[in-house]
Amino acid sequence: MNAEELTRLLLPLREHEKQLRECFLHYPAAYRQMNHGWEDFRQRCRQEYGETISFPEKGVGFMGPELSEQDCFADEHREVNVILHDRFFPPYCQRVGFLKILYCLCGRAEFYSGQTTAVLSAGDFVMVPPGEEHAVCATGENALTLNLIIKKSTFGSAFASLLAGQDLISDFFWQMLYCKSGTDVLLFRCENDVRLSDLMVRLWEENDESECSNDVLIKGLVILFFGTVIKYHANNVVQLKTCRESGRKLSEMIRYMVANYQTVTLSAMAEHFHRSEAYISRYIHSETGTTFRFLLREFRLEKAAEMLRSSECTVEEVVSAVGYTEPSRFYRNFKERFGATPAAYRQRGGRPGFISPSHAIVAGVTVPSFSS
Repeated sequence: MNAEELTRLLLPLREHEKQLRECFLHYPAAYRQMNHGWEDFRQRCRQEYGETISFPEKGVGFMGPELSEQDCFADEHREVNVILHDRFFPPYCQRVGFLKILYCLCGRAEFYSGQTTAVLSAGDFVMVPPGEEHAVCATGENALTLNLIIKKSTFGSAFASLLAGQDLISDFFWQMLYCKSGTDVLLFRCENDVRLSDLMVRLWEENDESECSNDVLIKGLVILFFGTVIKYHANNVVQLKTCRESGRKLSEMIRYMVANYQTVTLSAMAEHFHRSEAYISRYIHSETGTTFRFLLREFRLEKAAEMLRSSECTVEEVVSAVGYTEPSRFYRNFKERFGATPAAYRQRGGRPGFISPSHAIVAGVTVPSFSS
């Protein structure tokens, strides 16, 4: 399947999209700015069209202010999902608990972030970090946009290769993972690059709930997607929102800590960055909300978890390899971080338990949600 074939497959309006289209045709002015829930949308319609509005008090779909990883992953083991955005859904203000790539397959869509509005054409995409308040609106029958969503909770381990570069995308990921002062929102103008559209089609095809779905292949396609962007479109980016300038140095410091996680010390950091230990300590705390020691412990434990998942090293060898000198402290920290002993974590493959899903329409995308 290519992009043209996928477009033909997805173009027919779904039933709830037909309902939303009727709403848009009657009240188009109410779609011109972000709304905070269905009642806010109804109020905007009343302001624009008087008391003559007539549509249900309850909206089509869920319009809660937060959308979590649990809402969008039917299988907790999965780390990537691809979801079709609902056409004619009002531009509803929402935060998400995962990395979201909004990719315009065809037609056009409007993206709202703060006071900024950007129009996406075919081939354009926006990188939205977790916690960023935003909205999306696609009001054409041929306006097909795909949400490529990636769990923040597993990003560092599953997509570590994307953190190794010295580019804007790598900086975005480091900020997303550790910077409390906010992360850039990036818009890429890719001029309908067929290499990227073909990769999105492959991701759509591979992203199913069947046993034959290959999670390793899906993650490989995501890495190839970003690699293609870095190689061919590094200069075709617009920063719709930028993090504070003081946060720019953080990604460089984090890279240094990760590269030297076995032996790094605060004094070594101070020497490398030509600052005092007190400055480095204060800076890390102000930008991440946590301490140098806590971050270093996280990096070591994440590396230990990776080794337990992918190598045959004994637990004792893992303890030594990640820089711990006291095994008892490692066992205590590991269980606190992952909720299991190293042996139990390895036995279950590093995976949490599975929760059975039901399905619902959530804030403009048809996604799995969890029954209580």
